[in-house]
Amino acid sequence: ADLFTKALDEKRFNFLLEKIGMSCPES
Repeated sequence: ADLFTKALDEKRFNFLLEKIGMSCPES
């Protein structure tokens, strides 16, 4: 269960990074 939760958090973190990256393409 811990590994699943960790993977889920990583997916959400990556999603946020992509969202921020698309919002600020300059950076």
